[in-house]
Amino acid sequence: MNTGWEIIISSIIIIISWAVGHWLNDKQELHNKKREVRIKYLIDAYRSIASAANRCNQASKEQKFQIESAVEDIQLLGNKRQVDALKKIGLSLGITACD
Repeated sequence: MNTGWEIIISSIIIIISWAVGHWLNDKQELHNKKREVRIKYLIDAYRSIASAANRCNQASKEQKFQIESAVEDIQLLGNKRQVDALKKIGLSLGITACD
């Protein structure tokens, strides 16, 4: 009789352990995927800004659009420090938000 209960309890512990491990693994994978996407967008934003840097008034419409898109990506996906740095850059260039 004890062997039957031992098997049942062991099986329940194994199933619970598997479920918790699977849940934790899924949670970590989701976190990693979000981080990958965020980093990709921020790298693309950096590249857009870098390609149009130091062009003054020579930036094409497409480059200006890319800069706007990069700013939007940083505002959306960047942390507070990155957004504050973006604001400082905008202010140093004389760019202000539209009211």
